[in-house]
Amino acid sequence: SYDQTSWIFDPNITKRIDLTLPNATLTDFQNGNQGNVYQPGTFRMTNQSTPSSTPAPIQVGVRLKKGYGSYLPFGSLQNPSKSSLKIKFDSTVPEQRFFGLRKLTLNNMKQDPSLVHEWASYSVFRAMGIPAPRVAYASVYINNVHWGFYLTLEPFDAVSLSWNYPITEHLYEGLWTDRPPDLRSGRAAAAYN
Repeated sequence: SYDQTSWIFDPNITKRIDLTLPNATLTDFQNGNQGNVYQPGTFRMTNQSTPSSTPAPIQVGVRLKKGYGSYLPFGSLQNPSKSSLKIKFDSTVPEQRFFGLRKLTLNNMKQDPSLVHEWASYSVFRAMGIPAPRVAYASVYINNVHWGFYLTLEPFDAVSLSWNYPITEHLYEGLWTDRPPDLRSGRAAAAYN
């Protein structure tokens, strides 16, 4: 079947992402109150190779990614900090998709000065037939300020999992909190308390 998202994850296509965030969202991010709550914003991805076919901006939800090792405070428009971000396309418009995608992750790659480790690893896994996220790159602008060069990553969700698994009922993620994630007696019960 035709993959309408192929251009999004093509590393040979130069892309620009414009996020327009209202003052309330900027203030919330700068104050560190983001948690896992998506804040309102506008998203636009431009394919620099064919700008005439650029989709219109859409309303989305945006939040800071707080993953272990790559988290950076948000900063300000005068002093961008290249925070990793998560975009949810159906946060404000129910069932909205961006070329079939429900979510998109923008990784800052701060632990990789070469900017290729994640892309190379995921690409090798996929070439070997191991399910792995699709990735590419984009320049990200927030309120028309260049925030940095990011890895665009397709997060695991019902949409991306359907590419590899016809039926998926459960997806688990090990969270790094006060102790490394592992399977041991009592951990499941503790997670729900």
